[in-house]
Amino acid sequence: NYFKNSKITGALYPLFHLVLKKAVKKAIDFASVSIYISDDLKDTYDKEFNKKSVAIYTAATVKPNLTDAKKPIFSYLGNLGVDRHIGLIKIAEALNKINPDYKLDVYGKLPNYTVKKCFEACDFLSYRGLIGYDEVKEIISKSMLVFHTESMDPFYCKDIKHGFSTKIADSLASGTCFVIFAPEMLSCTKYVKENKCGCVITDESEIEQKLKEIIADEELRNKYISNALRVVEKNHNLKKNKDNFADIINNL
Repeated sequence: NYFKNSKITGALYPLFHLVLKKAVKKAIDFASVSIYISDDLKDTYDKEFNKKSVAIYTAATVKPNLTDAKKPIFSYLGNLGVDRHIGLIKIAEALNKINPDYKLDVYGKLPNYTVKKCFEACDFLSYRGLIGYDEVKEIISKSMLVFHTESMDPFYCKDIKHGFSTKIADSLASGTCFVIFAPEMLSCTKYVKENKCGCVITDESEIEQKLKEIIADEELRNKYISNALRVVEKNHNLKKNKDNFADIINNL
């Protein structure tokens, strides 16, 4: 129940939820086809509704930078809400243990004062503020590792289980090694793990060791990058995805 907590809404929520479920079922039954943002989300809805559907992933607009030598720059760019700052601080602390000169650069809009104070209290994390998309692409291309993280809190795990961040496609297409620190049941975590297109960390105790390994092993980073570019061509190609969508509409 995500309504404001009170006796009235507590009593009304089950009725609202029932009406909502009926409306969703009616919409999907009425649709000629449903389009989902990932195979994992598609599979979940198919099990419930068993209706015609297809998955079309977010398209990437970034071109890979495979020429420049990657300096030890470690970056996170994106949403800082839903307790992502907790994982970022853990990553920053692990980087500092590996090398006192390492820091995690974080870009994005601060969601509240609490996150701001947490970042200021971490000497190994540099908050760089909100930047434009062109600068985002440039920073990703210059980084040795680009990170994504999600909260380990059980509430958020359920809330974002099928979430698939729009920046994942661009990160995989960038030519920079992708690292995700997130619960293993999330769609994005399973996607990276199944396609072997990035370093996957699902337990806090693994962060330092896995980062030490990926930083030291250029061949391993290149393997992840190679797999990432293959999966981008398969699932995140802008022209292919546009054509697939057009074909679906035209063939109804």
